[in-house]
Amino acid sequence: MVNTILLYEFLAESLFRPGVVSGYKDLFSYTLFFLLFTLLVRWQMNVKASYDVHNMLTSVLLDQSGALAAISTEGQFFDYLLRSFDSGSNSFVQGTGPTGGILGNLFSTAWYNGDPITASDSGMLFDYNKLIGGVLIVQERSYTGKCPYSVYNNYYPVCYDGKPITAIPPTKPANGSSSTCSISQSRVIDTASSKYAQYLKDLESSKFGDRAVLESSRYAKTIKDSFEYRYNENGFSVFLSLAEGPTANLQKVQDLESMSWLDYQTRKLSIKFTFYNGNYGTFTYAKITFQFNQLGS
Repeated sequence: MVNTILLYEFLAESLFRPGVVSGYKDLFSYTLFFLLFTLLVRWQMNVKASYDVHNMLTSVLLDQSGALAAISTEGQFFDYLLRSFDSGSNSFVQGTGPTGGILGNLFSTAWYNGDPITASDSGMLFDYNKLIGGVLIVQERSYTGKCPYSVYNNYYPVCYDGKPITAIPPTKPANGSSSTCSISQSRVIDTASSKYAQYLKDLESSKFGDRAVLESSRYAKTIKDSFEYRYNENGFSVFLSLAEGPTANLQKVQDLESMSWLDYQTRKLSIKFTFYNGNYGTFTYAKITFQFNQLGS
């Protein structure tokens, strides 16, 4: 009897301790999310649909065995995005941009007979797959440094250690709580932190490209931010929003190419997008990754 009373007192006292109620709420939210996720995965376990979607992505949209396999340099990445690929010569065809590559499929501007695509039909991949939101392209870049001592240092003065460039800000809970273990709350940059000054320094040093040109009215609102590190994307990114229309998005990529967004400090590239197929009732997330090592391959 005494043990039972003590247990009740312990539970009653524990429930009123700071953070306990919040912890149980987080546990409940996580459990509910897990159950919903499990049900969604079970609902979408359609083997035929998965196979058809995979085949459409790899063989048709991405041309995995052709154009995708032909990329070996940073410059050819833009060819893949903007220009047609000739399987006979195993090369990209100049003069076929900006709608000849993969972006021409993702952001079609006209039907097969030349009629313009309406806003309601925009973002349809091969008529039946609806692009969600847009396309995110993320680049990872590496720091430079001195090469190991060699008699060839005069001819090869700069090396790349492969360590990615980052600028990570200090953060705090958006609601002002001192708790750091909550999984449900969002976080904001903590400008009062002692680490904030270092973050600003790292952010400034991450910037590259012709800053005078990028600050001009031509690029200030389109691609300028793509030439500095974005901590929320873990790299240098550009988002091609479906709402902005195909012409604006294709122009963004052409501007990135002309401003040398990719160079010898590029180490990794990712293309990410999601689409929905109403016939199968499935959402598909696609991610294409290109990596360039210190040998240039």
